[in-house]
Amino acid sequence: MPRPTNPLTTMQPLRWSQKAVVSACFAALIGVQVFLVTRNWPFVGHDYAYFQPRLLDVQLHYASNGPSIQW
Repeated sequence: MPRPTNPLTTMQPLRWSQKAVVSACFAALIGVQVFLVTRNWPFVGHDYAYFQPRLLDVQLHYASNGPSIQW
């Protein structure tokens, strides 16, 4: 019965074409991540348009009524 070989010790080194494919995939992955992180760059913080009126309303309510429920 033949002895089973360990695949980790019998692996062949990567050829240049395989290295090119791995490098291209890695570059594409990095490119997609950079695109997703920076796609809203000019509009960073645009959610203040929703929260600023609410914050101002609560501040005015507390200034006139003290710490109470605003309902």
